[in-house]
Amino acid sequence: MSEQSVNPREQILHALKMQGALQCRAIAEAIGSSLSAVRPHLDRLVAEGLVRVQVVRGGPGRPRHQFELTSAGHARFPQGYGEFAKDFVEGVLAFGGHDLLKQILTHHEDKQYQRFAPRLAGLDFHARVDELRRIMDECGFMPRVDRTDTGYVLSAHHCPIWDVASTCRAGCDSELRLIRRLVEAEVVPLEVGPREGCACTYAIQERSALPQASPVTT
Repeated sequence: MSEQSVNPREQILHALKMQGALQCRAIAEAIGSSLSAVRPHLDRLVAEGLVRVQVVRGGPGRPRHQFELTSAGHARFPQGYGEFAKDFVEGVLAFGGHDLLKQILTHHEDKQYQRFAPRLAGLDFHARVDELRRIMDECGFMPRVDRTDTGYVLSAHHCPIWDVASTCRAGCDSELRLIRRLVEAEVVPLEVGPREGCACTYAIQERSALPQASPVTT
């Protein structure tokens, strides 16, 4: 017997993947369970960010609540993006060389900056670091931020671009540039690079807090 057939959570995720947004009663029917048994599982899946609730208004009666997978929920199912990305990078290097790959990565970096920069606009240094952590969490980096005497240490415990980074270091360089542009601070890589099982770490320090060079006298 498969795990899906005995795990209600997986059954719910599978039903939402196959049928799209469903009401609680339809989910219970799809997995052969009761409303009272399904609701606690749905609550936990929503709390974990795998499922979201939509309120549907229209027609007589009370608004209806529908459940659907989030991006994280969809990501629970097998993906072929990693292998495709790796093959794509290898193809770019083979037919266009490193210069073309750098242009493509710079284009992606600029698009990401345009997408996220407004969220950091007007924030002070500490708030920018915190918002950067949120952005990286949304992008799947599983970040952790620790306060230090001089600023922060940012650790990324998962690499969603692993298949690209393991093929070409330019992907890591692009991510570092994007972090610097977003946080508008001094960012020093401590441990960076495609090393499976290891976290990439960066020291982040406010530019105004950097020691100033002494004037040269003659």
